[in-house]
Amino acid sequence: MPSDMPRTSRSAQGRKMWSAATWLGRAATIATLTALAGCATTLPVVSSTTGKAQSGRKPAVVTVAPATSDGKRVLGAAESTVVVERIEKDTTSELLARHLAYVEEHVERPLLVGNRSRLLVDGPQTHKAMFKAIAAARESIDLETYILEAGELGDRLAELLTERRSHGVSVRVLYDGIGSLKTPKEYFERLEAADIAVCVFNPIKPTEDKPRLSIHNRDHRKILVVDQRVAFTGGINISSVYSSGSFGKSRTPSEEIGWRDTHIELEGPVVTEFSRLFDSAWQAQNCEGAPAMRARPAPKPAGNETMRVIAQDPQTKRNEVYVEVLSAIGHAEQRAWLTFGYFVPDPQTVAALKGAAARGVDVRLMVPSKSDVWLGRDHAANLARAWPR
Repeated sequence: MPSDMPRTSRSAQGRKMWSAATWLGRAATIATLTALAGCATTLPVVSSTTGKAQSGRKPAVVTVAPATSDGKRVLGAAESTVVVERIEKDTTSELLARHLAYVEEHVERPLLVGNRSRLLVDGPQTHKAMFKAIAAARESIDLETYILEAGELGDRLAELLTERRSHGVSVRVLYDGIGSLKTPKEYFERLEAADIAVCVFNPIKPTEDKPRLSIHNRDHRKILVVDQRVAFTGGINISSVYSSGSFGKSRTPSEEIGWRDTHIELEGPVVTEFSRLFDSAWQAQNCEGAPAMRARPAPKPAGNETMRVIAQDPQTKRNEVYVEVLSAIGHAEQRAWLTFGYFVPDPQTVAALKGAAARGVDVRLMVPSKSDVWLGRDHAANLARAWPR
């Protein structure tokens, strides 16, 4: 299935920073790595200004995360300036400052400091990490997915969720009505019988008005939040089609290879953003039956990575993910490497990619060699004429 999760823009703090050229070159990759189709505390957001603005342009503005009760999530004005200045120090180019300024102007998402991330490169690695986190849950498990498939993998998930629920852990499961259409209803009844709160996103109801709108309003998010301590997001569903690995013994012969996608594991204050995304979808669907949860403090810093979560709500016209990706490509200096499961770009994206290649940027596009969407292959073939990779 297509990979469309929340995008996480990040920069390292407290260690040697990427050069601006490298940061910009990787920005598109990082932006397209993370996947959502729809969509922090009471203190006001703080902004700071840094960098030299070119004539007629705004300076880079860094929006800081609101403070939490322990005060450890705050990235103050001075600290915000230091983060950006460290990134800019390695180059005389102002492209990074312009990219930051553009994103800050169009994306209303805060920077969050003190996070740690781990890349999960395929299905086996992702499911292993997710199931390990679920098995260790002590307070809550929130799972949102496009496809929740029965079978060996789904049965293992059901066993883990049921076992944790029997120990008093709050468990909520939100799945898409189209993506999981083939999953037997008995599977979800099994979860409900274990006192697990189960909700379907936008179920198909042919008798209602505007059925076409209902079909297209889907939830492609893949989110798992455990104890508000660790979060997972990416392009991997709960399905056996991702069972072929990328390395070692888990790698299967080419004729048996199914879907290969990417996920990411996150710890730190950024986890709270994913909890809010899940809660937003749960409430929007009028889901009920969630076991009561105790209030708990925000996650403590877990690393030195600064992140911004960008999520898209299908009910709004504004696509902040699109803004981030186009800006990263448009401001790239040396390279822009992108990967897509389905590549059907609009004219603006095509123009941005061709423009980057024309000005000497190393533009690389990775798409599946075998796809069930011919249009994506056609677009990739046409763009290949604009650059060699």
